[in-house]
Amino acid sequence: MNLELNHHQNLIEIYNVVIYCCLSKEDSKGTESNSITSQKESLTDYVKRQGWFLHKVYIDDEFSGVFFDRPAFKDMISDIEKGYLNFVVVKDLSRLERNYLDSGYYIE
Repeated sequence: MNLELNHHQNLIEIYNVVIYCCLSKEDSKGTESNSITSQKESLTDYVKRQGWFLHKVYIDDEFSGVFFDRPAFKDMISDIEKGYLNFVVVKDLSRLERNYLDSGYYIE
């Protein structure tokens, strides 16, 4: 956990923010989907408006959120476990996993 002294507060947490984008179920295969492009743009704008530093963008294009066996998702989880990042921004929870009970494990 990264902590910084602040003269207004005792300690504030510094977020290592990443964006995770996943192919929408209705998207077609081929080049990077419009859904991925739209997610990336809107989430990047959101992170910037919050004044956060965007550490990395993870993208699983052509992989459905129905399965956890997605390359970028696995890389992101590995980076979380190593302590490289501590804040994930997604369009909605269905981008992490379509089964909300299973995704609760990762949210926690």
